[in-house]
Amino acid sequence: MITLNLDLALRILLYIVLIVFFIIFIIVLIKIISFFSKLNFILKNSQKEIQESIVELPNLVKNTQTVLENTNHNLEKLNLLLDDVNCIVKDSKKNIVDSSTNVSSALENIKNISTNVADSTKFVTENFIEKSTSIKKNVNNFINIVDAILEGLEILKVFFKK
Repeated sequence: MITLNLDLALRILLYIVLIVFFIIFIIVLIKIISFFSKLNFILKNSQKEIQESIVELPNLVKNTQTVLENTNHNLEKLNLLLDDVNCIVKDSKKNIVDSSTNVSSALENIKNISTNVADSTKFVTENFIEKSTSIKKNVNNFINIVDAILEGLEILKVFFKK
């Protein structure tokens, strides 16, 4: 007849269960550490992008200001040119066609500069919007990850309470 020592059998079973839980705990801990390292990498990349955007914005604004100053300077030149044209028209009728061509070229240059200013402003705005959208996505990913961690911790908490 075989006798079973129930106390010994239950202890062995308990030790086996504890070892399995310990292995599962180690695996979960490794996954959490991996997750946090990935999260740290994402945050570092986001920080670099934010810093790059911040560094780029003053240069873009400075370039836009320079273009606007050049446009104002060209407008002043245009005003002087228009004054000269008026004098020329009054003084001589035969040079009107040549003067009109010069005015047309100056206006075309101003139009081109204004178009360049508008394009630069649009580029700055789009760049800022893209960077902001990227930052928003990174923040949303971070929040989702934190929510997942909190849910996992809550599950573990409930699991270990039982």
